[in-house]
Parts: sequence; C-alpha cells; structure tokens
Amino acid sequence: MLAAWLLRVPVVIHESDVRPGLATRICSRFATTICVSWEATRQYFPHHADVRVTGVPIRAELLLGDRTQGRAHLGITNDLPLLMVMGGSLGAADINTFLWESLPLLLKEWNVYHLTGTGKNASPAPMQETKGMYIAQEFSDAAFADCLAAADVIFSRAGTTALAEFAALGKRLILCPLPADRSRGDQIDNAAAYKAMYPASTIVHPQQTLNTKLLLESLRQLRAVAEPPRKKEEATQLVASFLFEGTYAAKSSK
Repeated sequence: MLAAWLLRVPVVIHESDVRPGLATRICSRFATTICVSWEATRQYFPHHADVRVTGVPIRAELLLGDRTQGRAHLGITNDLPLLMVMGGSLGAADINTFLWESLPLLLKEWNVYHLTGTGKNASPAPMQETKGMYIAQEFSDAAFADCLAAADVIFSRAGTTALAEFAALGKRLILCPLPADRSRGDQIDNAAAYKAMYPASTIVHPQQTLNTKLLLESLRQLRAVAEPPRKKEEATQLVASFLFEGTYAAKSSK
C-alpha cells in the first residue's frame, strides 16, 4: 500500500465486515477507492473518502447448483428437509459438539449435512430410531453448489462471504456468530446487519444461549416461512469496474 501511494498507483481495497478491521483502517488512508459490503460501514471512514457499497464478490459456480442433484449426491432418499451445518472455512469445534449432542432429536425431523472442518470429523455416538440421515464431511467437495441448493435451512457462523453466498441463493438461516470473547465481534455485527435485511428468514442465536430445544423451535419456525428472494450478485462486476476505472485514470495521468 505504501509503495503504491509513493508511486501514485491507484489502489482499490475491499472490506467485507460491517466494522472494518485494523488492516483496512490503516490501508484506507492510502486507498483511492474503498469498497464495502454494508451501507453501515460508511460511518467508519472520513466523509471525503471515496466509499462504494458493492457487496461481496462470490464464486459464480455457486449460483448453478441443483437441488435434486444435491440430495442425490448426499444419498438422501426420504422426504425430510435438509439442514446444512457449517462453522466457517475451518469448521467450528463448538458447533460440532453442539450438533452431535442434538442429533438424536434432530434426525427425527431432519436430514443433516455437516461440514465439520479439517481434522474435526469425530464420529457421533450410535443413534437408533431416526428417520433422517446424517452426512458428515470435513470440507466441501465438487458438489458443494448442489448441496447448498438442496439445503432447506443453513446453520452457520456469520462470516460475510458466507452470508453473501446465502443471500445470493435465497436461503433461510440460523446464525450463531463467533462470540466477542474470541473475536473482535465482527460476526455479531454481520449477523445483526443480515437479520435486519432478512428478518423473517433469519434467526440469530448467541452461542452462549443456544440449546437443542431452541434449535428445533427455530427450525420449525423457518420451515413455516418462504425462502427470501435471491439477491442479485453484482459485487464482482462492481469491484472489477472500479479496478478498471483506477487503471484508466492512472494511464491517463501519465
């Protein structure tokens, strides 16, 4: 960033979270354009800064998933809905433990597809008299887009990239943001902002108060509401256009 500033090379930066982290706050002093994911993020930068609300660029292939193929890939042959559980790119040990404790009751009403994270795929205790299926993987495979399309509800942390993907796919969500004592509180802010955008189809539960009964009640509540409309994915094109804009301006000034 400093080298670009000294050489007068335009710089576009992007902040995903509602509240900018330290790196973004420092780099924003030298940036030509600051792209942000949320309107509320503007308040953290000077009024004279060139702040553009773009959203978060996501992988285009995620928009091509097929629900029927996803259920077939997971081997689901019953008519129960599918709950997808994920704890972020590395998984979440706390969410995994909570889910395994809840499985005996969950599987009476749901199929569960669980992304545990690398090295966190411990086997739950044997279960009997369950109607649903439990499918666990350490990380997503080539059929991830189809599995996302197949999910009726997603239980997840609240990283901004994941939220952008869920919005683009029109998903009902139960969010359990990373607690403030283990982060700078960014996921708590992200979850609150997302809930404000999609109040009917999003439920937020702090990890400290979550229990199996509350999870089941939340799942039944979400099943009774329609999926939100898909949010048009424009962030990739917007960020790219600002990069081209900066490149053109730099060449024109020489």
